[in-house]
Amino acid sequence: MLHLIFQFPLQKRALERTGQGDALLFLENAVFTLLSASVQAPLLNELAITRQLYVLESDLEIRGLAVSRLISDVKPIDYAGFVTLTTQHKATCSWS
Repeated sequence: MLHLIFQFPLQKRALERTGQGDALLFLENAVFTLLSASVQAPLLNELAITRQLYVLESDLEIRGLAVSRLISDVKPIDYAGFVTLTTQHKATCSWS
């Protein structure tokens, strides 16, 4: 399943509803959750072991954030990558 994460601050229950092998794409202000200094960074690092974490590059750029400030297992993608993710997953869940 593909989870589109828009929540900021991110509620832990959203993360708890993801499953092994799921893809999580962080969009808009949810990109702040991925900062290595964020409160949820340890949980996200743990989830990255069994889930794929993505961030939309343009949302980072708009907010002046560099990929180097994020937790290590996040993969930046562009809009084409976003489309690819949606075609690779049968179901999509949006958390806003």
